[in-house]
Amino acid sequence: MVAFTGGGGKTTAILGLSRELRGRGWRVLASTTTKVGLTLARELPIVCAQGDAEALVERALDADGAVFLASGPAPEEKLAGVAPGVLDSLASAALADVVLVEADGSRQRPIKAPADHEPVVPARAAIVSFMAGIDAVGAILDGPLVHRPELVRRFGSGPVVTPELIAALASSEHGGLKGVPDGAAARPILNKVTIGTRDSALTAAAGILDRAGTAVDRVLVTDVRGGEFLFLTRRD
Repeated sequence: MVAFTGGGGKTTAILGLSRELRGRGWRVLASTTTKVGLTLARELPIVCAQGDAEALVERALDADGAVFLASGPAPEEKLAGVAPGVLDSLASAALADVVLVEADGSRQRPIKAPADHEPVVPARAAIVSFMAGIDAVGAILDGPLVHRPELVRRFGSGPVVTPELIAALASSEHGGLKGVPDGAAARPILNKVTIGTRDSALTAAAGILDRAGTAVDRVLVTDVRGGEFLFLTRRD
C-alpha cells in the first residue's frame, strides 16, 4: 500500500501509477480516505461500497484490473472516501497487487501543511509519499498556491515559498512525516519540476535528506504528468 499526502499532484500520481502497473499486468486498487474529484472516473472504473466491500472489489478487479473504491458521491462533484480500516482489510485480503491511497486533501494547491486531523493514512501503508509542487517556489504564502498558509508559515520565516521552506515542511514530523506508520518508508515527491525549477527542486530535495536523517531514504524529483523521474538517495 502506498499513501500519498500533501499537495501538488496526488491524483495525477495515482492515475499514472494505475495505468503503468495495470499495463504490466498488476491488479491495482486505488482509493481515498478523504475526497477526490469525479474527473478520475474518466480513467478508472468506480466501485462505490460501504461496509464489506471485498466481494465488489474482487469482481471489479477481475473485470478491469484496476479500479477506484469510494463510499459514494460527495458535494461539489466529488467522491467520498472510505475508512482507513476498510483499506487495511482489503490490503490484508490481497485482492490487488498494490493499493494506492490519496490520504490527504489540498484543494488542488501545490503546497500544504496538515491540520490536526490530517493526513488519514491507513495503518498498513508500506510507503508514504508527501508531495509538494515545486511550481509554488516564489509564491506568496497567503496566495492561491498555498493551502493552510497559517500552518505552512511555521516552516519558514519569509513571506514566500522557498526551497528551504519546502525542505523543512517535508522533513518535519508535523509536516510531511506526520501520519507515517511505524515501519513504513517515507519517500517525498517534489513534483511539477521543469528545466527552470530543477535547481530549486534539487536544493529542496537535498535539504529534506539532510533534515530528516534516517526517516527518509530517498526523494523523488519529478514531473509526474510528463513521466520524468530523478531520485536523490541518502549517502551512507
